[in-house]
Amino acid sequence: MDLIHYWNTWFESTMFPRGSCIVHLFPSSRYDSSHSGFPGQS
Repeated sequence: MDLIHYWNTWFESTMFPRGSCIVHLFPSSRYDSSHSGFPGQS
């Protein structure tokens, strides 16, 4: 069970728009974004 991925998927989709720059403040979100490929990724 990838709890980090589960948490970020819920947290980001609930609290922030997909690809929001604010998620990059959290190291765990950077980990998740590497797998999800958010629109905000460069």
